[in-house]
Amino acid sequence: MTGFLRSVSFWLVLASLLLVVLALAIPKLSYSQRFFRHIHVFDITQSMNVEDVSYKDEKIRRIELAKLTSRMALEAMPCGSKLGYAIFTEHRSFLLLAPVEVCNNYTELLKVLNSIDWQIAWRSRSEIAKGLSSANKIPLALEKPARIIFFTDGHESPPVHPQLRFIPAAVQPEYRGVIVGVGGSTPTVIPRFDLSGKKLGYWRAEDVSQVDVYSRGRPVTGSERMMEAATMLSTGQEHLSFLHEDYLRRLAEESAMAYHTLTTVKRTAEFITQSQWGELRVAKGDVRWLLATLSLMLLTLVYSRGFFRSLFYWLRSRGVVSGNQAS
Repeated sequence: MTGFLRSVSFWLVLASLLLVVLALAIPKLSYSQRFFRHIHVFDITQSMNVEDVSYKDEKIRRIELAKLTSRMALEAMPCGSKLGYAIFTEHRSFLLLAPVEVCNNYTELLKVLNSIDWQIAWRSRSEIAKGLSSANKIPLALEKPARIIFFTDGHESPPVHPQLRFIPAAVQPEYRGVIVGVGGSTPTVIPRFDLSGKKLGYWRAEDVSQVDVYSRGRPVTGSERMMEAATMLSTGQEHLSFLHEDYLRRLAEESAMAYHTLTTVKRTAEFITQSQWGELRVAKGDVRWLLATLSLMLLTLVYSRGFFRSLFYWLRSRGVVSGNQAS
């Protein structure tokens, strides 16, 4: 039995030395991993302040739910991925932070994310289609393009003309992004604030444009007059807001993007960090710590035999245990 144990000890020591040699010879191993390069664009127009979405059984603003989703997606991205932020208001999107590595810049990313709110908007108009088109142009100006993740409720203000609306251009397939729809399905009043952020009440029907700009005072043909009449039937509701899912799905189709409705933070964060929204690259991982740990464990097995044997003798001498020594 003793000879067998000595033989085992020999091979354990040999394996431990081999692991040390491997740690010195192969400090890093190459492997394939999915990385992300995204820009999260947030609609910060006033309809995004509507509190018709829930998080942990509490009603919160749409913009807050979008930001919580973005944060969870950030935490799910592997090191080496890059994330940037942009905002949309009026008719264009503005880049706040170009994509940066998510692990080394985690604190800075959270600071920028937390600062995003309606108060940094420069105009109150909300032309979603133009803003989406503007957002899809942002990556083209960067050294390396990124995928756009566009959070919005789809509320256009003033409303769009069904025939004369702006149609966004399609993005390249390799940089296909996602439109994330945020909001409830029930028309809800929109909070109104002053410049300091104090709530003044809610927007009323007479405070907002109820008809698209093309239908006001423009000469029309017979067919357009019929379309205008149909448009007028829906007026009086533009001061209320809900998720315009059908409209956003249409914009997604026209711009060659995907559409996803934000139902829960976890589900949407998982969706926008799926492998289809990333790129497969070869990465290198430091394995020296793993090999060194395994080597130490093997040596511990070898030299702990004597310790446990001495402990057994000591306990037996005091009558704690009894029996013959196992050789």
